[in-house]
Amino acid sequence: MSSVQHSNNGYLSHYSPEYLLEGYVRFPWQPIYKDTGILPKNLIVKDPYNNIVPSQVFQVERADPSHAFLLISLRGIVLEPQEIAKFVQSLRMEEGEQPKVENRGFPRLETVVGPNGEPRGFNLDSGKLRVWFNLIPSPEDCNDDWNWYAGSATSVLVNGKEMLEYFINDEVPLNFPPSWMRHDPQKRCIQIDKIQVWDKTNQVWSAPYNLFDQSYEFISSTIGAVGVSITVASTPFSYNEAKDNNQCRLYRVISLFKDTDYILEDLYLHKVEGNLEDDELEFKVHYFTFMNLHFRRELIEHPSGHKFVMMSCFAPYPAYGFMSNIIRGSGIDYPTRDFPQWPNRDNTFSWGLSPCKSAECYHRFTLTFDNDDPNRDLFPENLN
Repeated sequence: MSSVQHSNNGYLSHYSPEYLLEGYVRFPWQPIYKDTGILPKNLIVKDPYNNIVPSQVFQVERADPSHAFLLISLRGIVLEPQEIAKFVQSLRMEEGEQPKVENRGFPRLETVVGPNGEPRGFNLDSGKLRVWFNLIPSPEDCNDDWNWYAGSATSVLVNGKEMLEYFINDEVPLNFPPSWMRHDPQKRCIQIDKIQVWDKTNQVWSAPYNLFDQSYEFISSTIGAVGVSITVASTPFSYNEAKDNNQCRLYRVISLFKDTDYILEDLYLHKVEGNLEDDELEFKVHYFTFMNLHFRRELIEHPSGHKFVMMSCFAPYPAYGFMSNIIRGSGIDYPTRDFPQWPNRDNTFSWGLSPCKSAECYHRFTLTFDNDDPNRDLFPENLN
């Protein structure tokens, strides 16, 4: 297939890059497609020496292409920090046949379905990070009484080590209820347990709506040589009971990139009915985590309010780091005050984000870093 002619001569210098962690660069896909007309499956990115640079288009939601993005991998390309931006600006796009990758291995996506064939959860694997994400409130082989797992990751493995309960012995009796987890059945992370929406009509925030016990719908998935992602949408909920067409859904895009140890999450709302252009709804989300970091842990907050690290004080210092382009709207509550009196309630922590119309969040997991300043190592200063 020959290259096509398009505006901007195909150079990425005409678009605004976003530099992600560990050598990945992201571009919004919609303006690129509008200018070039290249289909995602036919896009090739090349450097000034005509070498193909690993790239992939993530088609987040077929009905709304505005959230799709182009991801480029610079991993394996030796560059000084001051050279990265210049190199990215020199990249150009062509239309052609993507090179075939033999025995790709990672990333991987495994879908678990229920008796009716509907997806109930996903295993996403970057090669370094393996995440089990639940769509449903209650696991298949668990009683409906345990119905608070929707939209959460109940297992996060880094190089095969369970990060949510690193210090727990794997020889927990198999009859430990419920048996589907073996470890503490409450463990989970990246869960948005509740949401509020700004009611423009009444100029008030809606009452908090619980998401932890409401199923998510699978919208789409993307997998390729560079990364894997899933897009899910919450059960519709109302933000103004007295108004028609007042239902909306929270959309979450969960992405893992090859050989990385973090989850990139994008959040936005859509009205259930109406034009997408009218979706400009402001919302506030609240995150909940249940993670065993031993009996001594330390919270390190960045002064900007955009990021924090919750770490164990015991070697090898497992830690969870969170960062968002939206400043936190509340302090970090640990243990979470409104969590039931579970025996290991001290393992809980939660926080909220400030009002926004969309949000981008990092969830990062690590076992080893400089204990003097883990916040710096998990999230470099140039990523705000």
